[in-house]
Amino acid sequence: MFESIYTYYSKVTTFLSEVNEGKYIEFTLDVILNDIDGKKLIVETLYHYGVMLMVLDRLIPSIARERIITCYIRYMGGSASQLTSYVIALCKATGYEYNVVSK
Repeated sequence: MFESIYTYYSKVTTFLSEVNEGKYIEFTLDVILNDIDGKKLIVETLYHYGVMLMVLDRLIPSIARERIITCYIRYMGGSASQLTSYVIALCKATGYEYNVVSK
């Protein structure tokens, strides 16, 4: 799940940077944002990324995420994924606490 969220983020940023660099002849960011469907797709993409992060925060508290990653690294040893450092940065404590009653 953690790697999936990072992979989604990296593919979206790669696509947007390629569009910005002019890799796609027909499309620029301005053309995409001026098109009704393109505008919807960009907004939906960012929305889905935000929902993934909120679901991650709500369903798996930060201390549990950190322990899961620690267990994964210890289990995999030296053969841990190349994305591990990015996943660690993604899953760090955000300070968000779900259902905490304020005093």
